[in-house]
Amino acid sequence: MNNKEIIENIIIKKDKKLVIFDFDGAIGKLNIDWIKSRKTAKELLKKNYNFMIEEDLRLDQIEYLVNEKFGEDILKDILKIREQFEEQGIHNSDINKDVVQLITDLNKIGTTLTVCSNNLSITIETFLRLFKLEKFFKCIVGVDNAIAPKPSIKGCEQILHKYPIDKKQILFIGDQRDIDEEVAKKMNIDYINRDRFNDFNY
Repeated sequence: MNNKEIIENIIIKKDKKLVIFDFDGAIGKLNIDWIKSRKTAKELLKKNYNFMIEEDLRLDQIEYLVNEKFGEDILKDILKIREQFEEQGIHNSDINKDVVQLITDLNKIGTTLTVCSNNLSITIETFLRLFKLEKFFKCIVGVDNAIAPKPSIKGCEQILHKYPIDKKQILFIGDQRDIDEEVAKKMNIDYINRDRFNDFNY
C-alpha cells in the first residue's frame, strides 16, 4: 500500500481525523546497539534486584515485564539505560522519505498527527527537530510519559484523552505487530503495519 492509497482509501474514505504513529521503525530508524542495551538491562536487574531474565527479549519487552512485575520505580532504572543508548544513537539515525511524504500529505488535509512510542519523548522530539518534522505533530507520548511500555494502552489513552474523538476516526501506524497492532486491537482502532521492506500493510 503506497501513500496515495493510504490517503484515498483509508484516511479520506474511512474519515480518519487522527493518526497515531509509532516512532522507531515507523517514522525513523535509530542506530542503536539494542543487543547491548538489553544485555545491560538484564545485568542491572540481576545485580540490583536479583531478578533473572533468561528469555531473549527486546528492551521494550523487558521494560513491559518489569513494569508489570515491579511497577514504575524499577522501570525508571531501566529507562535510564534506554536514555543512555538513545542519546548515543539519535545523531546516527535515518528516516524514510516515503514516511516524510506521508506525514506532509496528512498534514495538508488537516489530519491530526501524534506519536505513541516506547522510545523516550526527548529522543522523539530531538529526532523530529533534526529532520524538521516537529511542526507536524500535535502530541508526543513517550514511554517516560506513559510510565507503561506498549502493549500497555496507557500512552494511547493519554492521546485520546487530549483528542476525545470517535475511535472509528483514528488510525495507528506501527511496525511491530506483537506490540503496536496489539495496542490497536485493545483500543479497537484501525492499524497499518510498516514492515521491514518499508511496505505499508493494512
